[in-house]
Amino acid sequence: MTREELAASVLGAATDPATFVSQTFIALGGDSLRAMRLAALIEEQLGLRVAVKALLGGEPLADVLAGAAPVEAGATGGATHTAKGAGERNGAGDDSAVSPAQRGMWLIERVAGGSPYNLVFSCFVEDGRLDREKLTKALAETVARHEGLRTVFRESGDDVVREVPPAHAPDVTAFTHDGPVDGFHAFVRRVGAEQGRLPFELSTAPAYRFLHFSHPQGREAVVLARRLPRHRR
Repeated sequence: MTREELAASVLGAATDPATFVSQTFIALGGDSLRAMRLAALIEEQLGLRVAVKALLGGEPLADVLAGAAPVEAGATGGATHTAKGAGERNGAGDDSAVSPAQRGMWLIERVAGGSPYNLVFSCFVEDGRLDREKLTKALAETVARHEGLRTVFRESGDDVVREVPPAHAPDVTAFTHDGPVDGFHAFVRRVGAEQGRLPFELSTAPAYRFLHFSHPQGREAVVLARRLPRHRR
C-alpha cells in the first residue's frame, strides 16, 4: 500500500485521497490516536517516518505525507538504554537502535494494544501430565541463550530504544478446564484467543506469553502467543 492508501484506511473507507491536497489530517476527521496509528503503519510497512505532530498541524495532508523520510535502522534520537550501555557489548556502537519494523510494532502496540495485528499463535497438545517446573526451567534456559527473547522497548523522548536485560523468566499462566473433556480444545482456543489479545507491555517484558491449559482427565496444552514485527518485502 502507498502512504496515501494507508492514510485513507485510517481515516475511513469513504475518504477521497484527492482531498489530501487541500485538507489537513484533522479536517479529514483525524485525531491524535489516528495520527499515531497512521505514523506506525507508514513506518512499519513502508520504512518511512511521519511526525505525529506534523499530522496534527496545519499543513495539507498531501504535503505531510510527501515529507515522509526514510527511517535509518540505527537512528533512535535518544540516549542509549541498553543493559550494558553504549559500546560496551562486543565493542559495538549503539545497542539501543531499533529497526523500522520494531519501532512500528511498538507504535501499534502503544496505540492499539490487544489488536490481532501480526499476532501469531502456536499450540502444543500432549496426553499425560506436564511437569511445569521443568517447562519453566527449559524456557528460562532458552531465553537466556537468545537476546531476541529478552528484548524490551522503552520510550526515550518521542522515540523508542531497545534494551536487552541480562535475564528474563517467562511467566507461564495456568488455566484449568473443569468441564467435559471433549470441550477441552474449544476451551483452549477461546481462552487462548482472549489472553493472546491482551495488550503487551513492551517496556517490561518481550512480546510473547505462554499459557498452560490442563484438564483433570489428563489433557494438557501449551499455547505461545507472540507479537511479530512486520518486515517490509
